[in-house]
This record gives sequence, structure tokens and C-alpha cells, in this order.
Amino acid sequence: MAQRHVAVMEQVGDVAVVRLSRPPSNALSSEMCTEVSALLLGVMQDASLIGAVIASDLSVFSAGSDVGDLVDPPQGHRDGLRALCAQVASAPKPIVAAISGACLSTGLDLALAAKGRVAGPQASFGYPDIRLGLLPAAGGAVRLAQIVGAQMSLDMLIGGGAVASEAALEIGLIDQLCAAGAELAQAIDMVRDFVDTPPQPQAQDLGADLGAIAKARANLASTDGPWIAQARMLEVVEAALLLPTDTAMTSAYAAHDEVQRGEICRALTYAFVARQRGKSDDAARPQIEADLRRTMAQVVAHFESLSMPRADILGALAAFGIGLSQGAAIPNCPKGAEDVMPALLDAWANLGARLLRTGAAPRSDSIDMAALSAGMCPNWRGGPMFAADARGPLIMRAQLRRRAADMGGADLFSPDPAWDHIIAQGLRLGTYSGPPNRV
Repeated sequence: MAQRHVAVMEQVGDVAVVRLSRPPSNALSSEMCTEVSALLLGVMQDASLIGAVIASDLSVFSAGSDVGDLVDPPQGHRDGLRALCAQVASAPKPIVAAISGACLSTGLDLALAAKGRVAGPQASFGYPDIRLGLLPAAGGAVRLAQIVGAQMSLDMLIGGGAVASEAALEIGLIDQLCAAGAELAQAIDMVRDFVDTPPQPQAQDLGADLGAIAKARANLASTDGPWIAQARMLEVVEAALLLPTDTAMTSAYAAHDEVQRGEICRALTYAFVARQRGKSDDAARPQIEADLRRTMAQVVAHFESLSMPRADILGALAAFGIGLSQGAAIPNCPKGAEDVMPALLDAWANLGARLLRTGAAPRSDSIDMAALSAGMCPNWRGGPMFAADARGPLIMRAQLRRRAADMGGADLFSPDPAWDHIIAQGLRLGTYSGPPNRV
């Protein structure tokens, strides 16, 4: 059976039309980037063609990336997208994006690399990447800042919301707004116009741009915490306005790769996937939440029995991010209460192991989903099972044994038999579903 292409090309007179065709959302996989790149290279080498339009065969232009690539990014998985966007931006013939529906994340990276953009009334544009602790992957933040200026770009990049087509036209993100269904025809006309009159960069007010950056930087929480991506975003936008584009692009790639490797991004991405998978766990969640709350109350009572002031215990929870609003500064942990959260995480992990062993929880991420949904853990921490998996079962079992011996609280810290099963089978919490014959 012949392999289905995820990008196809047709010729409309002297203009090539490259269509993205990868249901359901035109996620820009390495395969798609390779196919689009090859088609555009052919356009540039064909003397009968004056330029190209990038359009979509679906109801969306492109809604971003595959979730799998975010959770476990393969080595160099962004290289193809970055090369494609650079190819589009530097093409010797004009390339225009014809946009209908959602144009998000990596899809917006690609559209911004084009010489021009035509959009229909149902189009929307945005970088929700910040919700996963990420920056645009392929230089979109640099191009966006150079097109619409610092204030508008920061609103989109740090705010994470979508911009409708009319607002996109108003801020200069798109060049033309057209009637529904007319995107392709109008984009073809724009290619022909650009052959005669290439687009000129918009003038920017550098003073206002730098002022917007300074104001945004002052508004960031005093502690980096989960907002490291916002800080890097400000640096990228500033570089876009002050440095040569190539240098700014290199800086943007490095910033993206840095935050994607970080613990916060991995936790946010994990939490996102846990929420998606956890929608089917409604029946089990109330009891899991109740068990988590009971364990937290037992840990608080345990430290109170050691004469630790309750205010300090609650302060340690706040320093972990429990009960804080998004974007709030993270308080320092009260002196002497530094072990409260590690102990709670250990107790939660031990509880989670038992819930998996007995079948009370279907998966480890369903336990994290319960903690996230109930406000017992902020998204950027991932969840207690995520934290335990990061340490590994051998370390967790040894830590629980130490706590049970040194601190008492056998009901909280004596390692559940599940740890022995997990270690013997060479598994992690994320891949453990209980012994063959549940105990």
C-alpha cells in the first residue's frame, strides 16, 4: 500500500499551492516538514513558477505539535521545523500563508516565516506554548516581535491566548482579511503582487518596545520558579528588537531547548497529558482525592506531633506552590520546615503505590490528576507520582524505609509491597498496574 503524503502540491497558473494534509490538526511532524521543504525546493527551482502559497486541506491551518513529541521529544525533533521556517523566510520567491481555522504554536511559526499572510474570518492565532512552560520552537517569537512589536507580542506569548483574525489584521499580524473560502485565491493574488512590489518591514517604535519589555520584566514574580519560560521569553523578544535576526534566532532556539529540558516544562507537559487521559477516570477520582487529603492531614499531624508550629507546616506547603494563584511569587519555606514537603511527597507516593497495587487507581497519572484537580499540587510540579518516578523506585523504597525508621509514622512511610513488585519487574510507577494477582 502506497504511503499517504502529508503535504501535496498543485499548480494554479504560475503559482504553486502546497497543502498541509495531516488529520486531524496538521501537527507539524518531522515527516510533514520534510515533505513541505522538498515541495518548496522544487518550486524555487521551477522557472515557470513565481512563488507559492502554503494552505491547508483541513479546517485548521495547523494547531501545533504532536503531544508525543512534547512529552518525549526525540533527539533533534525541532531541526526539521526550524530548517523549514528558515527556508520559507529566506526563499528567493515569495511564499504566502493562506490561513483558515486555528493557526497555533508551530503552525504560527510557519505562517510567520512567510512573506505575507491572508486569513479568513474564522482564523485564530496564538502561542499556547507558555501553558506547557515552552517557548515557540522555530523562531516565531523573534518574527512576531519584529512584525507586531514588543507589547502585542508579549501579550500573545506570555498571555497564551488566541487572537481572532480581525484583531490580527489590526495589529499587523496578518496582511489581509478575506471572506470565508476566499483565502487561497487572495493569497495567490498576494504572491503575484509581491513579485512586483516586495513587502516592506513595518516601522517599530524601539523606545516603546523597550519600555514594554521593562514593564513586563518588573511584573514577573521575584522568584523564577515555574515562570522561567516567561523570563526567557522576555529575553528572546528583547533580542529580536536589538540584535541581528540570525543572532536573535540562535538565542531563541537555545532558550526553547533550555526550558524544554527543564523539570518545570516536563512537569507541565506531563500534567497536560494527565488531564487529557484523566477525563475517563471520573469514577475513581473522588476516592483518590479523599485518600490524598487524608494522607496530607496525617503528615501535617505527624509534624505537629514533633512540636513544629502549624503555621510553619502550612508555610512549607505554600512554598511548594499549594494554594498559590498562577503567577504568584513563591514564598520561602519557613526555617526548620524544609522536610515537610519531601515527607508529604514520600507519603503520597507510598499511598499511590498501594492504590496501584490494589487497583483503586487505574494508572499513576490518574493519581496525579486527582492531586492537580483538587488543588493539592500545582501543575508545574507534575504531581506526587511524577516526582516519585523522577527519583526511581529503588531510591523511593530506601527513602521510605529511612523515614519509617527515623521518624516513625509506619502507616505513612513503611514501604508498600508494591515497591518490591515494581523493582523486581524493572518497572516505574508510570508503567506499573499492579501484580498479576492483586493483593
